[in-house]
Amino acid sequence: MVELVGEAPDAGTRLKLVLEKLRQIEFGPARIANLCRALETDHVSARQLREVISGLEDLPPDNFDAFSLLLDHIRAHCHNLYFRRPSPPSWDKPVALVLDSALLDRGPYFHLFSRDYITRSTSAGVAPEEAVDADDLADMLAYIRTGFREGLGDTGLGERFDVGKSLSGRVVFVTPVNEFWENLTARRFRGPGDPFPALGAADQVCDYLGLGYCNTWLVELRSRLTLSELVREGGLAMAAPTVLEAWSHKFFRHWPRDATVDTWGKTLYLSKGRVGIADPPGLPEVILDHLPPSLLSAAFDVSILGKVSGRSIPDQHEVNEFLIAKRDLTVLIDDIVSKVMAS
Repeated sequence: MVELVGEAPDAGTRLKLVLEKLRQIEFGPARIANLCRALETDHVSARQLREVISGLEDLPPDNFDAFSLLLDHIRAHCHNLYFRRPSPPSWDKPVALVLDSALLDRGPYFHLFSRDYITRSTSAGVAPEEAVDADDLADMLAYIRTGFREGLGDTGLGERFDVGKSLSGRVVFVTPVNEFWENLTARRFRGPGDPFPALGAADQVCDYLGLGYCNTWLVELRSRLTLSELVREGGLAMAAPTVLEAWSHKFFRHWPRDATVDTWGKTLYLSKGRVGIADPPGLPEVILDHLPPSLLSAAFDVSILGKVSGRSIPDQHEVNEFLIAKRDLTVLIDDIVSKVMAS
């Protein structure tokens, strides 16, 4: 562990101190492994990392507090750190995003639907939280679709990356609607006449998308536009994700893991005892800066993928072990410091 005495540390010493603090917390090794991959593939630059640590003069002694400060610092500088990965993918077909239904109307800090719509629907008895058969689910879907047509709040998902605007660093992850996704979601519930989703269908979606959800309904938003059209018509920023945009996510993996040419990111397959072990071992993904209410309302079809069970989520040690891939954590830290300070 790096100890600091006397004068303020130079940038290299400060970076090593940050990484050593990160190493001490449960989810820290995954971030370190992803950061090393991002530097090795030139998806995150040494300049970006120097900017991250430049304002971290006084790190709190508590390791978790230091992580929170680092996260706040990354978000505060997101204008210069996000959407910088070169060669974004091209996709002339639709994309999909998957939401926990609680995000629509029951989130403790944020919900997509307006307070007025939630209150009116609850008072009228048309805001079901549970469903036991296809009729119940049709009522739930009708409530959700009406919410997207006429009950959205002012913010949408993510936030537009306007220069000079104060941002919180939220982005939107989407996956291409390719043949695998079509097959994975073929039994999604789209309205009356469709069967009730099979047990385990939503769990499988979570496994492939690397989502840690349990005991909740999954909602799919599938674009009517291609990714290219969505970006163009919405004036959106788009890139494959790096560890910086995903710093707050526990189950992220930086992709590709080597010099392989792949312009997409890739989710981390997340089944307990089989992290990263599947065919495919994760699904392609990109990030968008913002899906405003107007775009969410007009450009997406809504369906229900099913209810996630009380599934067992892999523990962080299993995730760390897969991402580190038998490399020495001390060597990874030294490599990061060396790459950042040599440039």
